[in-house]
Amino acid sequence: MKEKFHFIRIKASRMNNLAQILFDNGYEVQGSDIKEELFTQKKLEQRGIQILPFSKADISSGTLVRKYTKRSCLSSF
Repeated sequence: MKEKFHFIRIKASRMNNLAQILFDNGYEVQGSDIKEELFTQKKLEQRGIQILPFSKADISSGTLVRKYTKRSCLSSF
């Protein structure tokens, strides 16, 4: 069973791209962000990646959570 990822601020360009790569490689991916529509969410929506409002209730047990910050990088996984 592949891991499930939840990205906080999934509409941010770095998180958006990483979410798409993981999804395209068969991982279960979802994320949370602001309600405002941003151009970066179009490709997420085309793939069926769920974008939720910010809420701890949307993150199930066993889900790997990734939060976007200016210091985020792939090596922190």
